[in-house]
Amino acid sequence: MRQQADVVVRGHPATFPLETEAGQPCNVLRWLRHRGGAEREWRGWWRWAGQRYPVRLIAAKLDPTATRRARGRTRRKAQKAGRTLWALHKNTTTLLRSLLSASTPPEMTVLSSWLLSGLGLDTLRQQVQGSWSKARLQACLPRLRRFLCSRPRRRVHQETTRRAWLEQRARVHSDRQRQGA
Repeated sequence: MRQQADVVVRGHPATFPLETEAGQPCNVLRWLRHRGGAEREWRGWWRWAGQRYPVRLIAAKLDPTATRRARGRTRRKAQKAGRTLWALHKNTTTLLRSLLSASTPPEMTVLSSWLLSGLGLDTLRQQVQGSWSKARLQACLPRLRRFLCSRPRRRVHQETTRRAWLEQRARVHSDRQRQGA
């Protein structure tokens, strides 16, 4: 890159965030979804290691057979990894990655794809499932206990000790109030 050489790469919007001349994130997926020819061209910028590099993006629509093969590969890859495809969150994570890349100092531009994808999935899951009702909490209590409660340790958990002390003080206080009344 520093030698200003021309490079041809195949990229994905989530891992190769682009920006406009004005430095605004470019939503490549939105650009691709607009009606147009089978081949398109866009000129913009790519930011890497605190520098901006000019980019010429060329997009070509796959023929139906190649599209089916690509989707099949994606599905098989997800199944092999034990995952289900959540294509709905891709737009959100792509936009978030672009926004973070454009607004984060260069020394902090390494973004974790795992955490970003996890955030997108958590957001999508919350939108689909809604908020936690008391009945849902009761139904999920055994699994929640597994993840939220720790096993007994040699050293006493400070929060548990303080909560027990506060509960004991509250009982004593309410007993005194009942006796005085």
